[in-house]
Amino acid sequence: MGGRMSAVCALFVLVPPGQDLAVSVGGAAWPRGAVVMETGAARVCASAEVAGTLVGWNAALGPATGAAAPGAVGCVPASVLEPLGERRLRAGAPLPGEPPRAGDAGTVWAATGPVGCDGVLPTDRGPVQVKELHPVEVWSAPELAGVEAVRAAAAAAAGAPVPAGAVRGAPGGRVGLPLAAEWGADAIAAERAQEGLDTPARAERVTVGAGPGGLYTHFWGADPAFSDLWGPPDAIAAWLRLFADWRAVCVARLHPTAPDRCTPQVGDLGWFVPARPDPLGHKDHVDGRCLDLRLFRTDGSRYEAFWNRADDRPGRGRAYDGATTRAFVAFAAGRPEVHPVLFNDPQAAGAARVPGHDDHIHLCVRPAP
Repeated sequence: MGGRMSAVCALFVLVPPGQDLAVSVGGAAWPRGAVVMETGAARVCASAEVAGTLVGWNAALGPATGAAAPGAVGCVPASVLEPLGERRLRAGAPLPGEPPRAGDAGTVWAATGPVGCDGVLPTDRGPVQVKELHPVEVWSAPELAGVEAVRAAAAAAAGAPVPAGAVRGAPGGRVGLPLAAEWGADAIAAERAQEGLDTPARAERVTVGAGPGGLYTHFWGADPAFSDLWGPPDAIAAWLRLFADWRAVCVARLHPTAPDRCTPQVGDLGWFVPARPDPLGHKDHVDGRCLDLRLFRTDGSRYEAFWNRADDRPGRGRAYDGATTRAFVAFAAGRPEVHPVLFNDPQAAGAARVPGHDDHIHLCVRPAP
């Protein structure tokens, strides 16, 4: 296949073995889920390789460093390439750390014919220039259905339409917790300055985005961007319903004049595939059905809190909002789909006390019947 001249150049999806994030091609990383186009120009590759051009990839899944640039050409092992087939394509989502781009990040295309070696792909929405497909997400029909189900759940929870680009999908069917606002480098720097995150350990705890309708915020912690917000579609939808119901109860009963004090701060969910061992170090998040929440605070800060000691930031004191945190624990533990709830405040009814849970609440949702 390598080096063949033709009027048609096949499109492939790169699927590394096991849970590998990328394949090394010419010393650079070609990411999982990348779209690869057969190279029409003469190029000599081994018989078990395909001469290919790297078109684009899902920016939330690509390696942070060492990734090849779109347009890179190399000899790719045929064993890691699957024909595009009936998969859908969505392009235009923002890169990690970038603000949303202009244009429609929700357009989904289905190829209606083979791509020409001139790089023009016929689709159900008209011809598309392949070189414009970065970043690009590639989904099967069931994976797309999961993304759309989460988008509908997010719109219902927020009480307003949710942009398609706010919901990311991953190969294998997991969907990311929707982020309607993803803060760029300037906003993150301003947040670090405002919160006094003046050491590397504190800086990595910065908040980086918010959910639809401001129902929650999200922070990465020590994990790479977008690596820890994935779960099965039904679990993500369950979290959206829980956060919406909690906000209604909390604002009405606890903080009618300060609704931001009701906002959960979401950290770890799961990796984008159910890998064991989890490369992020999770023990209880492998199935994508559990998440961690920071404790609620009395001072409006978006930093972590401990139920049993003060902040590690000089002069900040102890701002643990025990009443709101315990109310949330009781609310969550009372829902039949939530189990278990782990948190160490002995006054938090409904939570089991487990070492390592002084600064966050760990809770899981059961699979839907």
